[in-house]
Amino acid sequence: MERKGHVIERDGGFTVHYFDSETGEEISTREAYIRRAKIGRSLERAYRENGLIGDAEKHQRKAEYYEANMDHMSDRVGCYITTACVGAKDLPDDCLELQTLRNFRDGYLANQLEGSSLIQAYYSSAPNIVKAINREPNAQDIFAEIFDRDIATAVRMILEGNNEGALKHYMDTVMRMRNRFL
Repeated sequence: MERKGHVIERDGGFTVHYFDSETGEEISTREAYIRRAKIGRSLERAYRENGLIGDAEKHQRKAEYYEANMDHMSDRVGCYITTACVGAKDLPDDCLELQTLRNFRDGYLANQLEGSSLIQAYYSSAPNIVKAINREPNAQDIFAEIFDRDIATAVRMILEGNNEGALKHYMDTVMRMRNRFL
């Protein structure tokens, strides 16, 4: 079992690292997701056997999230729209905005009742949104505008502790982009 990931500040941004608890060696994000899925399923079974259905369902949702996303994980976890926006602003892949939204997705959102479904819906539409915007002659300007208007707002809300507001804002942003570009 791995220790919980460590968030490390670097060059004004943050990055998450996962470590094996037995060896202390760093493991990939994908490996951490595989292990978390197994742990989640184990805890789900144990809670069900003891009649703790609410706890079992919570761990089932977590396991489903990690199982659904482990094959998409690498050390550069995809936040498609945000990544494109960050690129338009010439920010590094480990900037505050990307790390904040990744941690929000993996922490807060993944643990919500419909979190796994929302994440899957995002992964099914976001790459197509980015491709459609990239076909626009002013794609970099569009991404920069989305960053300034929407990404920065969602990140500010998360950092202020307004996770529900940030989720609503980001969902509205994605829906607006789907309607405009798809």
